[in-house]
Parts: sequence; C-alpha cells; structure tokens
Amino acid sequence: MNFLKKIFGKYEKNTKLPLIQEPLVRSESEVQAYTNWVESHKRSDLQAFLRQQFELFLSEQPYQSCKFIQNAHTGGMIFYPTGPYTTQDCQHFLDYLRDAILPLNYRKYMSDVKQYNRKDFVEKIERHYLKPRYVIDPETQKANQLYGNIHLELTYKNDIASHLKLLCHNYHDQKFKTSLSFKSLIFKIL
Repeated sequence: MNFLKKIFGKYEKNTKLPLIQEPLVRSESEVQAYTNWVESHKRSDLQAFLRQQFELFLSEQPYQSCKFIQNAHTGGMIFYPTGPYTTQDCQHFLDYLRDAILPLNYRKYMSDVKQYNRKDFVEKIERHYLKPRYVIDPETQKANQLYGNIHLELTYKNDIASHLKLLCHNYHDQKFKTSLSFKSLIFKIL
C-alpha cells in the first residue's frame, strides 16, 4: 500500500506532472465526425466568427470570446467557446487548424494528449505542434521560418472545452529569414 501511495502521491503533490501523456490519435468515428463537420456550416460559421473577432481586434474595437497577441516574437489567439460552439466543435476546429496549416509548408512535429488531476477538476490538453519545413532561400542563404513554430492546444475541464489556443513563435536568429506576420496567417486559415 505504501508503494502505491508513493507513486500516486507524486501526482497529487505535483500538478505539473501529467497523470497520462500519450500520442493524440482519433478514432474512426471521430475522424468521420470531423469530416462531416468540415463540410458543414458549423465550420464556416466558427471561422467567420473568429475572423470577425480578429478584425475587431485589429481595428481596436471591442470583441468577445477571444484574446489576441501580436508582438515581435509571438502571435496568438485564444478562443473561449460560448454560445452555439460546443466541445466537439472545438475539437474539430483544433484538427481543422492543423489541416489548414500543414499545406502552408509545415510538418507535424508532435500531437499528444495530457491529462492532469487538479484539485477540483480533471484537465485534459490536446496539442498539435507544427514546424516549418526546412527550406533554404537561395538568395539569402537563410532558412525560411514562415510563421515560426505553431502550437495548437485545446484545454478541457472535466471533458468540456475551456479554451483553444493558436500560438506562433518565431526565431530571432541570423540563420533565419524574418517571419511572416501572424495577421497574414489568420487571414489564410480563417
């Protein structure tokens, strides 16, 4: 009994360690539901809503359900689902963002899911981490970083979507060309 307390006691004391971490793999039924969702008005409605919120952010007008960041090193969006957007919509949108970004000369570096036992809830995080394909520009002899590394993350609290993040982190190194703007990425994928 002490042996089990020692093992599981680590997780109770240190909430930074995931209780479960494994590759993110969708079931056949989840893939089919995603395919149907991509072809539905729900996808286009969510895209239009998020694009509208981003345009309001750019024009410094009030916007809702989102937070945006744009600076020299990072561009990002956090969406807090409300109203008609369900947990399943958020899960599908996470995968849709991955699928929309990969053709922009990106590769999937990692996709995983982590689960944490917090004090009052169970937190689950699904992630896709995308990196630009390594391509040297013949004129500058520098690597083209595109939008930088892209981190897509959906956080659940007790199996209900809490928020969805899209973050771009660019390189500041002489070996890389200047990154493309986060704004241009948003207008390509939304």
